[in-house]
Amino acid sequence: MAAAGHKARPAMEFGSVEAIKELVAAGLGWSILPGLALKRDRADRIAVSSLSPRLERELGMVLRRDKHLTRGLREVMKCLRDTQG
Repeated sequence: MAAAGHKARPAMEFGSVEAIKELVAAGLGWSILPGLALKRDRADRIAVSSLSPRLERELGMVLRRDKHLTRGLREVMKCLRDTQG
């Protein structure tokens, strides 16, 4: 949005995707949510539009500092590093 000259000004922030969808369904605004959160359970009250181009975000893996890294977990971490690009 910044590249297009727009600045986001969130009016509210919530930790619950379900609360956000309920507020949108009640007519109290709009939101951008992850695709996994966009089930068609409220299709009668909210419209879902795909964004183009797709938005991307940086993710990180969170582990306990003293976590024993099993072989399987090491393989997952290697796979994630290899696909980072």
